[in-house]
Amino acid sequence: MEDLLQKTMTALRDLVDADTIVGRTIAAPDGSWVVPVSKLTVGVVTGSGEYGQTKVPAPYQAGGGGAGGSVIPVGFLVMGREGVRFLTLDGKENTNKWLDLAGSITRILRKE
Repeated sequence: MEDLLQKTMTALRDLVDADTIVGRTIAAPDGSWVVPVSKLTVGVVTGSGEYGQTKVPAPYQAGGGGAGGSVIPVGFLVMGREGVRFLTLDGKENTNKWLDLAGSITRILRKE
């Protein structure tokens, strides 16, 4: 069971990195920076059990696991001369959440 979980988690780590959620920065011709932002959803399930004979040498064992996920684009963070704004793909806006994200990304970009 432990081996099964380890293999599943390793596969997920290989599948997902930071560029999956916050994409690579794109420099626009006007000097603005555009950062694509996505939402990642992941589900993992594992299980095992014993069945059959209950005496020595040992009962039969069976196990299985799986994982699935989706990456959904939600919008673009635009940083330019006019300030920072988040353009959503669905037209809805939650200003505080996106301003927090903008601040975080700006700090990261300044370190590079």
